[in-house]
Formats: sequence, structure tokens, C-alpha cells
Amino acid sequence: MLISWLRQQSHILARRNPGSRSSASFRKRLRRRAAANTSPGACISEGLEDRLLLTAYVVDTVDDSALVADGMLSLREAITAANTNLPYLDAAAGEVGPGVVDTITFAASLSGQTITLNGTSLLILDDLSISDSNGSPITIDAADASRIFEIGTGTGSVSAAISNVMITGGQEIRGGGIFVGSGESLVLDSVTITGNSAIGPIGSDGGGGVYNDGGTLTISNSVVSDNLATGVSGSGGGLFSAGGSAIIMNSIFQGNSANRAGGGIEVLNGDVSILDSDLSGNDVSGGAGTANPGNGGGLHITGGGMVTITGGTVNGNTAANEGGGLWNHAASTLTVSR
Repeated sequence: MLISWLRQQSHILARRNPGSRSSASFRKRLRRRAAANTSPGACISEGLEDRLLLTAYVVDTVDDSALVADGMLSLREAITAANTNLPYLDAAAGEVGPGVVDTITFAASLSGQTITLNGTSLLILDDLSISDSNGSPITIDAADASRIFEIGTGTGSVSAAISNVMITGGQEIRGGGIFVGSGESLVLDSVTITGNSAIGPIGSDGGGGVYNDGGTLTISNSVVSDNLATGVSGSGGGLFSAGGSAIIMNSIFQGNSANRAGGGIEVLNGDVSILDSDLSGNDVSGGAGTANPGNGGGLHITGGGMVTITGGTVNGNTAANEGGGLWNHAASTLTVSR
């Protein structure tokens, strides 16, 4: 029984951390630990270090359609296990504890490939980092059947980071690509968010690329392009920030469109800082359908929003009604500096 357990643990650890340590080294350490725990009543599965290793998931399949234990680890399996801190199909349990962030990366064999979602979004409920270090980033495509990522449920308990991936084909009433719940935190770095759409009909709907519903959002070194808010009064083709805070650094918002306002970015409330970033070629002049009325091609600020723009460019944006580049409500504050 002990030898069987040793082999099982060695296999699991080697699979979750390919190349990090040799199998022989793992076996030696496991034998030493097992020998130390063979006294009556001892728990063989003891050892926090081993459990921490199991939270470094390496996704090795693009299949999101068949959720079965097939020996391949999918992105959805890894996220589910990280959320619940329990084993799920081919994924080991996520780690429990304050300040513990599970990580998901992608096998080299998935470089440049596409994960097509199964018609439902990927919900992140626990602290998590998702990143791709391959030469050609992985693409996550919802094929216009759902949103891509949803961060938390508005309880303020989730801190997530996503880097070096492409997010496309998302569609939802708010936040076609990504929805950040109230009080939740999301950092996007070196991400491309393109070809997503928000279809909600009212003025508080939109955010074709990203909808920030009062969370803390950071976007850096990223491209948000060709996203739409197609509802009759949809706003914020690239980003709709309804509250909370958002920081945009060294990023490009280009070719996004909305019908009501904010082709590139719509700010309803909260604080938004835009640093060394470019707003170009965004529109509220029919690119998402029919302008209604079509204010703020690049950026539109409503309500009590406070926005600062430092550096960067605002160029080539268009509006059917007012503010081709920037539109600021009387109750809002906009500060622009070089």
C-alpha cells in the first residue's frame, strides 16, 4: 500500500510540475517523508509543500466541450478546482489560505492555439493568476455564445490576474469579454481584448470588451480593439467603468464602437486614470449600429466620474452628436495633461 501511494504521488507531482524537479528526486523525498510517517496513527498525506506544488496548473488541452477525466487538463477544470479548493476531474485541489494565489499556465504544445468555450463563461471565485509564456499567446474564444471571464460575484473576495492571452468572441448584456464584480480586483497585462460585444439595450449596459461594476481594474501593456456596445443605448465599446477604480497604462483602445456614448471608454462613476495610452479610431457614429445620440467617440464621462489623462494620444475618434474625442458631463471631472 505504501509503495502504491509513493508511485501515485510521484506521478501527480511530476505531471503538474513538468521539468521543475527530476522524478528520482521526488521519489527520494517522498520515501523519506513516508518513512517518517509510518508510526501508528500518522497521516501519510501530510506535507504542505507538496500541496502547494499541486496548485501550479499546466493546461495541456484546448478542449472545453467534454468535461470528463481523460488524463488531459483543461482550463475550465483548472479554474473549477482553484475555485473550490477541491479536486475536479483531472485537476488537483487548489490551495486554501490567505495570500495564496493558485496559478494556471499553458503547455508549450498549445502555443498559438484556440480554446473555444462550451457556451458558458469562466467564473473565477478565488484568487488566481492565469498567464501564457509561450511565443504565440493562447486565444480564448466564446464564439458569441457567452462572456469569456467573470471575476467574482460582488462580494469583494477575489483578486485575479490575467496576462499574455487573447480574449475574443464574447457576448453578453454587460461585459462581453470580461465582467468585474463589485469590490473584486482584476489586473490585465499584455492582453488583447478584441471582437467582443455587449448587447444590453439601456444606458447602463455596455462594455463590449470589459465591464467594471465597481471593482478595482488595472489594464497595462494591452490592446482593446474592435469591441462593440450594440444595444440601442449601449455605451463603452471598449470599456464601461460603472464605479470603483480603473487604471489604464501603456495601452491602446482602438476601433471600438458604441451607440449611445463612449466608443472607446464610458465612465459612469468612480476614478479612472489613463496614463501614456492611446485612444484612436473609436466611434459613436454608427459603427455599433445606430448612434443614439452618439457622444464621446474616444471617451465619455457621466455622473460623478473623475478621470485623469496623462500623456498618450486621442486621435481619429468620431461622434455623431458631440465630442468626437472627449465628452465630459457637468458633474464630472476631467483633467488632461501632457
